[in-house]
This record gives sequence, C-alpha cells and structure tokens, in this order.
Amino acid sequence: NISDIDSSVFIEKRIFPSKIKSIEFFSKNYFIIVLRIPPNQKFTFNPGQYINILRNGIKRSYSIADYDSETNEITLFIKNYENGILSNYFFNNAKIDDLIRIEGPLGTFNFQKSHYKNIIFLCTGTGIAPVYSILNFLNDNKNLVEEKKLWLFWGLRKLSDSFIDVSFKELNLEFHAVFS
Repeated sequence: NISDIDSSVFIEKRIFPSKIKSIEFFSKNYFIIVLRIPPNQKFTFNPGQYINILRNGIKRSYSIADYDSETNEITLFIKNYENGILSNYFFNNAKIDDLIRIEGPLGTFNFQKSHYKNIIFLCTGTGIAPVYSILNFLNDNKNLVEEKKLWLFWGLRKLSDSFIDVSFKELNLEFHAVFS
C-alpha cells in the first residue's frame, strides 16, 4: 500500500568515509564485511535500506545487514560475481583498514506496520541482508509483531552457501531454507 510509505522516516543521504574493519569469507562465493565509520560521524538508517560503495570512480549498491550505533560499524553481505569490478576487489585485494567511501542511506524498503497476522519474507543469496536487518530490528522491538507469525524463505544454491544464523529468539519466526 503506497500510503504506508508516508509512515517511514526519511533520512537524508550523505557520503561517509569508512575503513574495512573485518572480512570473513564463508566460501568462494560469499563473505561478510564490516565497515567502520569515524566516531565523529553519525550514521542513521531504517532497517532494510542500502548504501552505495564508492571506490575509484565505481559505485555499487549493497544492502545493510546490520549497523551497530555504539561502534559505528556497518555489516554487509557480499557475493563474488564473476567479472564484478568491486567483488573482484573485495575478494582478491581488499585489506583491513582500506579506505572506502559510502553513500547513504538509500531506498524505501523497510518494515511497515500491518494488520495482517502473517508476514512473509522471501529472499535469495545476499538478498537476505535487508531482511536480516529488519528481523534484527523486530527482534529488538518485538512489540511491533507480538501477535504475528513471521515466515522467512531463503533461497540458496546449496547448504554450504548458508552463511548466517537466522534464528531470532524473540520472534515467532518460521525459517525455511530453499535449495536449488
């Protein structure tokens, strides 16, 4: 429902410097990267939004999987795309403390209050990132979904492509991995 968008909090996008804090490889296809924003910069976003990474004249979009306001760290899930310019950099050349600029937050995908009793999330691969962000938010704000059943269907090629824990203890969530 388009009227639901009016209830979102719109945050002005900005460009932030950041450094790579950590890179955790899960397979030849997936990894989790944590970017650290300087402590004097305040980043705000709505769970479900994304950022653009700006590097050497290249701009690519990545959904925010998590943001820790205490440490000013953004977590991204990244897939290695063959011939992908930024994924090649991340998988083969990126190092801890590399400087990367980010632009954001961007996008209007976020949790909207609903009268429906069932909420279904469908995603594949690293497309879990914005959903993961929303589920983290709901796990911390369970009153928003107290009498609701949440369903998560996550499509992956194979079991080894599963790279995160999707059990959210505070939510009435039923998880289904779907393998091709």
